[in-house]
Amino acid sequence: MVQKILGFLFTTIVLLFIGGAWMLHILSDDKSHNPIFGYQPLIVLSNSMMPEFKASDMIIIREKENIQRGDVITFRADQNLVTHRVIDAQGEYFETQGDNNAYPDSELVHMSSILGVHQFTIPSFGKISSFIASPLGIIVFVITPLVLVAVIEIFRRLFPSTDKSN
Repeated sequence: MVQKILGFLFTTIVLLFIGGAWMLHILSDDKSHNPIFGYQPLIVLSNSMMPEFKASDMIIIREKENIQRGDVITFRADQNLVTHRVIDAQGEYFETQGDNNAYPDSELVHMSSILGVHQFTIPSFGKISSFIASPLGIIVFVITPLVLVAVIEIFRRLFPSTDKSN
């Protein structure tokens, strides 16, 4: 019985650790670490690319060597990440512009600054992931289910069913 409880607790802790690490990866400001299976999730913070995607959407980018005109790229500009469309390519430099912006970006983007190319969008998922990472979200989605499972397990062990058909 103790071994089952310890196994359950260990599995729960491992799953919480993996889920927490994934959420921290999504919400982290530092995206310098390696993508997961070549893909990297990012939360959109502005409406510069509407109608392609909007603030609070999650976009998934993937590294790509051959950037072409029309690709939507995510690149590092100073300490920020920017996702805009390539409107012109000049060797290893790219001119970019947000679809919702009137003018192109003021500086060209060098190939070395590009993190990846937009693959797909999950609408409004940024709101969900931000809520899950908030203190209330952690209580609702992590602590409460954990407590409920523990209480159910304790009751199952304290009051075992006499029905052996299950």
